[in-house]
Amino acid sequence: MIVKPEQVKQIIMLLPNPMHQMLVLVCASTAIRASEASGLKWRDINWDDNQIMIERRWTAACIDKPKTKASKTPVAVSAQLAWFLHQWRRMTPYAKDEDWVFPSLKMRGEIPMCAGIFVTDHLRPAALTAGIQIADGQRFGLHSLRSSMATWMVSIDKTDVKTAQGNMRHAGPEIMLRKYAQVVTDEMHDVQVRWFESCGLGVGQELLGTKLGMMQSNEPKRVHGERGRTRTCDPCLKRALLYQLSYAPALVQTSTSQH
Repeated sequence: MIVKPEQVKQIIMLLPNPMHQMLVLVCASTAIRASEASGLKWRDINWDDNQIMIERRWTAACIDKPKTKASKTPVAVSAQLAWFLHQWRRMTPYAKDEDWVFPSLKMRGEIPMCAGIFVTDHLRPAALTAGIQIADGQRFGLHSLRSSMATWMVSIDKTDVKTAQGNMRHAGPEIMLRKYAQVVTDEMHDVQVRWFESCGLGVGQELLGTKLGMMQSNEPKRVHGERGRTRTCDPCLKRALLYQLSYAPALVQTSTSQH
């Protein structure tokens, strides 16, 4: 399943929610994992050095460490990506350094949004509308954007293998890890610049939706496997509640008193 840069732009334009638009753009242009994107806080973005630090993952409604040692490698941030990230930070109601870049509005920013539900309710339908061929039962999600970037770098952009491994943060040959695992090279920035050019996206463009009200569209509509009922914005209600009890007792108290 390959999603071309121009198709990524189509998907983004079909999503009315600016947070969803930004999530797709970040995952597609940087090839970070969905759990890593969900785990991003604003303080993880080093604007001076043009890179993102991967400090944590958000998976199964819990904070976890990065998947591998190589996963902690900094991620390049091109001028184009920085431009759109600044746009999103001006729009989000949760813009402090300790806030999540992609927060759950239902949970008042205390935890990240649920990427899994976003894929089912928004990303997959937008991809089908954009003309991407997805067979019934075929897996498609944010990871498809990661694998598509890898294919685009090697097959279309003809990126050298060393730079491609750096962008994907794969544990490659031992010598590559020793020499390149902890740096973002100029070549890695250049690859991202060329990807944005392939999308037709650049600094100065107003890509993101301007209506904050549309952000409410990330709120859930169904329970897993059941129609017409409400589900939480996290893949597992029990784990989400445990997280609240551990890290946000005030939020739980408030929520309880309202019922």
